[in-house]
Amino acid sequence: MGVFIIGMHRSGTSMVARILNSLGYYLGEAKDMLPPKPSNPEGFCERLDVVRINNQLLSLAHASWDWPRPLNEKFWNRIDTIPSYEKLVGSTRELLGVLDSHTPWAIKDPRLCLTLPFWRELVPSGKYLICVRNPFEVAQSLSHRHQLTENFGIQLWQVYYENLLKALGENNKNVFIIDYKEVLENKECQIRKLASWLDISASENDISRAIDVVNFGFYNKKVSDYKKRLEQPRYSKIKSIYEFFLKDVVEKVNDGGIIDALKNQRDDLDKVVQNKIQSDLGGRRKVIVHYHIYKNAGSSVDKILDKNFGRTAWVKWEGNGNNASPEALSALITSRTEVIAISSHLADISSPAIDGTDIYPVLFLRHPLDRISSVYNFERRQEKDGPGPNQAKQLDLRSYVEWRLDHDRLFKNYQTMRLAAWFNNPEKRLLPELTRALKALAELPFFGLVERFDESILRLESWLKSEFPGFKCESVRDNATSSSDITLEQKLIILREQLGDSLYSRIEQENGNDLILYDAAMAIWNDRRLS
Repeated sequence: MGVFIIGMHRSGTSMVARILNSLGYYLGEAKDMLPPKPSNPEGFCERLDVVRINNQLLSLAHASWDWPRPLNEKFWNRIDTIPSYEKLVGSTRELLGVLDSHTPWAIKDPRLCLTLPFWRELVPSGKYLICVRNPFEVAQSLSHRHQLTENFGIQLWQVYYENLLKALGENNKNVFIIDYKEVLENKECQIRKLASWLDISASENDISRAIDVVNFGFYNKKVSDYKKRLEQPRYSKIKSIYEFFLKDVVEKVNDGGIIDALKNQRDDLDKVVQNKIQSDLGGRRKVIVHYHIYKNAGSSVDKILDKNFGRTAWVKWEGNGNNASPEALSALITSRTEVIAISSHLADISSPAIDGTDIYPVLFLRHPLDRISSVYNFERRQEKDGPGPNQAKQLDLRSYVEWRLDHDRLFKNYQTMRLAAWFNNPEKRLLPELTRALKALAELPFFGLVERFDESILRLESWLKSEFPGFKCESVRDNATSSSDITLEQKLIILREQLGDSLYSRIEQENGNDLILYDAAMAIWNDRRLS
């Protein structure tokens, strides 16, 4: 009999694996296991071959444990068409054959939250032990271990468990859920319940050994105010998932219908959030920061902010001298207490940490090649002098693009560069620019797409209206320089004709990272639309 130990990273899966090992379950030989690290000195209890298989599955979706692009039904339906998949299935069957010779066995890897459909098909009779921990404690632990921000950790938690719930479907009779906190605080009771569910005759010595592996000393990331924080509307879906697991959890899961029960609970909570206009969350101040990326519909967003807040509560800010750092932005917000919204072309895209203040970052992305004609046409009609406008008025589009490529980064992975600033600490700056930009994209609570502008502002309104009473978005277009009647594909065909094949190919190469970023943005956008 095989047991799959599943749960978000930092949720007690290693501890539960050690408990099962104490109860007689085979995990593997020492040489098969991931070696201990300072962050987990007692060992991860993860087989190297299981981790390798899961990483290979994620790589087929161009994903990773901390960049889990959705492994949705479409992906699983087409996975057997990928050439390397058959070899992966073969090596997994060999592993399962080894495990079956040591029954009962268990495998543990947090990535199973994302890859479970693959394993369920190969082990249809498997049992599933799901470990759940307070999402804020998980986020803090990830921050300590991997230097991930809290918001990013919270979003990872949600993605992992939403994927897991979809994978379990309606066949969930063989599911047992373990609350990390309950195991630590009621060791013997929880271990006996687990042994009963596993249907094993555990001796008192077995129970005693299992109790001994539960180490409260490593429970050092407690969050005391998480209940209050979960009441914030932005965490409504996180709350619904977490509370679903905790409330009468074994009975609820064993009764079946896990997806329907979760969906009903989430729908009820969403209705409450949507009908509740809350102007103040525990006395905290709220500030919108619009990061105006050049020629990405920023002027239209500014017009929306102006209509909602006026020129007193909404300000344009381009830094103090040449300083538009997060620290300078924080100083502005702290000193200008009347400000509710800020727009800036130059501010580093960030989420400044300010005591008593919640920041709501807003930005729009655009297909990088479509920006080119828009910048050129806009600068040609500017009355003010400057290098860009002056060159645009003197040169045709092809010559202007060549000049830009030789003089600055406006047409060279510009959006990637801007988003990469989200991680501005020295350690994160060692990561490649694209990696930082993709992580920033996943962490942002909102971003719009120029190509989906009308839908974007509807999402923007839905996101902000509960925190800013009466906030409304109207479909406005300011400083628009191209016709919306022309499709993106048509625009790119026209651009190729204007630039010629050679320069167009160079532009594609110079914006390779931006094109990857845009594809990722579209994928996230579509997934959020479905959810």
